[in-house]
Amino acid sequence: HGGVPTGRHEHHVIIAIFDTATGTRVENAAVTITVSGTGEIGEHSVRLDPMAIAGTITYGAFVNFPGTDRYDIAVDVNIPGRSSPADVDFKFDHVL
Repeated sequence: HGGVPTGRHEHHVIIAIFDTATGTRVENAAVTITVSGTGEIGEHSVRLDPMAIAGTITYGAFVNFPGTDRYDIAVDVNIPGRSSPADVDFKFDHVL
């Protein structure tokens, strides 16, 4: 991802994706997360890059969480050949 950022609030977000029918890893997806905090105005989206880890593919990027807040992280997974994206939401409590 271009090296480790120097910012204090940069976190490395990593997501592994599995096919629920077969249990195999999905290695050809386009993965984007949208991050919004309860105390901040607006949101920002980040495309996660495919990364080889231990012979498998995961998706990751550095994301800035600028302050103490509860962040909503919406994950959008687009897989070639699938009619619709898979979406999942997470919460992250960032405490300084």
